[in-house]
Amino acid sequence: MVETQTELERKILEMEWKECRRTVRNFDSTLSWHRVYSIIAVGALLAIATDLFAESNAVAATIITFATLPLIGIVFLLERHYRGFMLVTVARAIRLEEELKRFCKDRGVDLEKITIRVSCEDTSAMISEVIKKKRETYNWVKKEAHTLTYVFLGLACLLLFVYFFLGLF
Repeated sequence: MVETQTELERKILEMEWKECRRTVRNFDSTLSWHRVYSIIAVGALLAIATDLFAESNAVAATIITFATLPLIGIVFLLERHYRGFMLVTVARAIRLEEELKRFCKDRGVDLEKITIRVSCEDTSAMISEVIKKKRETYNWVKKEAHTLTYVFLGLACLLLFVYFFLGLF
């Protein structure tokens, strides 16, 4: 059986939409692991520096702490890089969802009438719309928690650096 042009278009839209969702999951997983391992690495370096300072080796503690500052910056930039790719993929998925809705509507399928119960709420929205709606309810601290983590680590590192550096004298 030969597929019509419209059936082929729908299949391509669905395949690309599914691939976008899979890619978003992969980026999200990568970001999660990246954040966990970087916090562990920075915490370990700062713990080593503190231990060295406690052993009266302020020079080594200062060097390790000073070396940790660029690491935090690099980790932050890498996180922003992956997050940027993820956001571009999400934007593409939203656009594909709009096309799929239009495609269905043109063929008489009213997706607005198809509702699914999600978290005690009936919705006909696709996943990207549900996520966007949820994110809009977050306050500034929740929206920027990942950035605040890096700022906190950087400030902690700077404070330790100053403390260790003053301990040299």
